[in-house]
Amino acid sequence: MLVLAALLPDFQLQSADGDSATRIAITAACGAGAFGVLSAIAWPLLVRLLLLLPARTRPTSW
Repeated sequence: MLVLAALLPDFQLQSADGDSATRIAITAACGAGAFGVLSAIAWPLLVRLLLLLPARTRPTSW
């Protein structure tokens, strides 16, 4: 898309409401960063919580 924007004079990277490619990229980067931070926090907490649960064992039939 950036190559087309550079080669074609009438080709512009803009959304329907007029946001520029830079603003869209910044918004996408902020969203990706927030997702990364939540993933880095949520997964370790989830794993620790699951490790605290007692393991369910099957009764032995001896």
